[in-house]
Amino acid sequence: SLVGHFRLVLQVREIYESGGQADTVAKVLKIHPFRARKMLEQARSLPLPALEAMYRRLQQLDFEIKTGQIQSDLALETLVVELSAQVN
Repeated sequence: SLVGHFRLVLQVREIYESGGQADTVAKVLKIHPFRARKMLEQARSLPLPALEAMYRRLQQLDFEIKTGQIQSDLALETLVVELSAQVN
C-alpha cells in the first residue's frame, strides 16, 4: 500500500539521519539490500519533516477511505494536488 511504502521510506530516512547506510537499513528493516539502496535514494530526496507530514496525511486519507468519508480515487487526486502545491 502507499501508506506502507511511505512508512518504510520514513523509517529508512530515520536510519539515515542517525548515520546508517544501505547495509544498516537492510539489516534493521530486514529487507533485501537492493531494496534498501533504492529506498535510501528515495528517503534522501526529501527532508524528514516533509516525509513525516506526507505520512500523516496518507494515514488520514486512508482512514477516510476505510470509513467511507471519501472515495479512493478522489483521495488520491486530493493527495496529488496537495503534494504538487507543496513543491511549487
